Amino acid sequence: MYTIKINNEIELNTLADTISTICNPFELDLNMMIPINSGFIPTIQSLYCKSITKLNLSNNMIHNSNMIELNKVLKSNRMLTHLYLSNTHSGEIPFGLNIILTDWLKNNKSLVYLDLSSNYIDDTMIDVLSDTIKFNNTLRSIDLSNNSITDRGALKLYQSIKYSNITELKLVNNHINHKTYKMLIIQICKNNLYNNKRLYDIKMTCLLCSYKVQSCYLPNELWDHIFSFM
Repeated sequence: MYTIKINNEIELNTLADTISTICNPFELDLNMMIPINSGFIPTIQSLYCKSITKLNLSNNMIHNSNMIELNKVLKSNRMLTHLYLSNTHSGEIPFGLNIILTDWLKNNKSLVYLDLSSNYIDDTMIDVLSDTIKFNNTLRSIDLSNNSITDRGALKLYQSIKYSNITELKLVNNHINHKTYKMLIIQICKNNLYNNKRLYDIKMTCLLCSYKVQSCYLPNELWDHIFSFM
């Protein structure tokens, strides 16, 4: 897979020309590279390309108006599987991100991974995301680490992932108690079991609070412990 990593402003200014020469699917890394003021719209408009499979926009301050423009770009792409929007909060009420979740993600048929970490996401935003998850059949992994989610939002997520294909949920550094985390872990385990069928071959990456279940293959005795909570 071809990867484009933008390293300086010169490369950013020629991004549209660079993309126009690529015929095959490719990954694009714009981490911490888009100017705050006038640079976003021209850059994002250059992404009207149906061949991007992974798009990293993390650590760029994206205002609501630019999120709306990004939503249009995302809707034009049918191959995107991974979207990284970590730390893109601009300090505004994030109605632009809400539009992406309700308009694009709700109807998307390709995305499997979404990174929304470090965006001051609260329970109100989780209400929107949870309603979206119910309608998306392809999404498998969501990173919501380092946000402002409480038990109310986590319980809303719990209700949604029961009816989804989510098998990985990262929630480290939020405001959620252990009982709620345990409920989420059990549901994620159930989703993994449903999607993977074989107990010994189910990969878990929950990263939930003090449980720290990280990228491990669960032995049968651990499954017995998990099933004891069901």
